[in-house]
Parts: sequence; structure tokens; C-alpha cells
Amino acid sequence: MIKHKLASLGLVAIAVLVGISSFVSTTQASAVDRSVPTAVVPISPTYQLYNRAGPLVQIASAGEYAAAGGNFFDVRNVPLKLLNVRYFVVTGQLVNGNYTYPYQVKAGKGVQVGGIELAYNLQTHTELIVVGTPTPASGAIVDRLGGHQPTENPSPASVGTGDAPLHLIWRDPVDIWVVEVFDILHWQYDGYQVDGITGINDYEHVVPDGWFGYNKSTFSGYDYSSGHRQDAYDGTAETFANPVFCAAGGGTTYVQVNDNIAARYYDGSRSAQIDTFDFGGCSLLLSSFWKWG
Repeated sequence: MIKHKLASLGLVAIAVLVGISSFVSTTQASAVDRSVPTAVVPISPTYQLYNRAGPLVQIASAGEYAAAGGNFFDVRNVPLKLLNVRYFVVTGQLVNGNYTYPYQVKAGKGVQVGGIELAYNLQTHTELIVVGTPTPASGAIVDRLGGHQPTENPSPASVGTGDAPLHLIWRDPVDIWVVEVFDILHWQYDGYQVDGITGINDYEHVVPDGWFGYNKSTFSGYDYSSGHRQDAYDGTAETFANPVFCAAGGGTTYVQVNDNIAARYYDGSRSAQIDTFDFGGCSLLLSSFWKWG
């Protein structure tokens, strides 16, 4: 997943994948990197995690990060629960005053992936993420709470249609989902190319306690290889703010979603890219998780 942090404010990092058990406008987004990078950490035969900037290192346990001075969020009440988890430390890279922790997940047809931000370290500019596959029950809970029921309707062989939503959630310390962003791309594929986009749903939700969104933009289109549409993509960018999230005039708290991107490929596989960060005010109190597929 991707996360940026404002260096001068020493903000927390965001994580991607969780689950700990314990039109609208259609414009070509030429600046968005959807290519498959060379650095890849194999997670399972059905999905992979790619780094996009700084080092991505797998560690044995969350305790290893705690021993190194990590600051942990309380994620016990996050409804998403994961199986076959892996822990990764992502090192932030300073880009235009922000620390960024970008990564991407690519998965096979019908595979769901989920995750949560577990911890951060302001001194080392790293974050700890946990990656895994959601349990069916917890995945259904997240979809239901978010108001969307995904569908996957494969046809014989590799031909089919599908919809695999990317659902990004920011939560506060009392487990209120303060910001949600959905990107849902319905597409058709035939094993040779993406036949077409059959529908797009981009929407967001904020709790009515001071949070609001602005500067929203959406984008979608195709990437081509040898003249064929190898994938279709859909994404959202938006800024969210709350001037009263902090008590006693602590300033405005922001959540920035730069690129929440869902991509679908010619063979039914999918990828997700998340680029989001929080800053200002009491942003250190916020953490994020997401479910995709």
C-alpha cells in the first residue's frame, strides 16, 4: 500500500493489509505507475506484494518490530481477520517533504487480500504491515458495513466478467470509520485481452462529526500491450479534513488519498495500489486498513 507522511510533522505511516486474528469522470491517468516492478516478495502462489519505493523486508513477527521501538495501534476491534499472515517493514522515502511507503498487490482470479496498519516508527521512518487473505466471514462483514457486496461470475475457462472492489478505511482510536473510499470496476475479459469496462462505481463516505472531502477526482482507462488491452483500471484521489477532530484547538487533521487504484487484467487477475497518508492535527491517532477483491 502506499503511504506518505509529512516529515516536518513526523506523521504516522499507513499500512496495507490486515486482518489480524487476536461515468464518473473518465480521464487517462498517465502519471500513475501500474507497471509490474522488478522487486517482488512472493507471498503465496495466488498473490504477490510489490514495493514501489523504499525497501520492503519480511520479519518473523510483530514482536520483532516492537523490540525495535515500534509504536502500535490497537487493532483488536478491526473486523477484518486474516489467514496465512506475513509481516513486512516498509522503509519510507522522502519525496517533496513527505515520507512515502508505496506498494502494490497483485492476485489471481477470485483471490481476496486484506490488511491493516499495525505500527510505525517516527525515528526510522518505517511502518509495519501485516498481509494475508481475509476469512470469508470477516470479509463479508467488511463488505456489508461498507454497503457493497462484491460479485465474481467467471465463465468457462478464463473468459468471464467480474467486480472486485478496493475498499480503503481510515479509523480513529474508538473504531469509528471516519473515512472510506471505494473503487469498484466491473470488467469483461477473455484470456487474451480486457474486452471492456461494463461499469464503474467510485464513492466515499465520511462520518458527520466534522469530516468532509474536497478536491475529488476520478480516473479510469486501459493499458495496452502490443495493441491489446492488457488491463482496465479505475481510481480515486481526494482530500479529507476535520477541523474539530483535535480537542482544545489542536488544528485540522487531514487524510490524503492520492491514488486508490483498482486494476483488472485480461486473464481475470487483479491488482490494487494504494497511495494515502494523514497529516496535521491529531493524525497520529488515525490508522488505516483495506480489503480488496
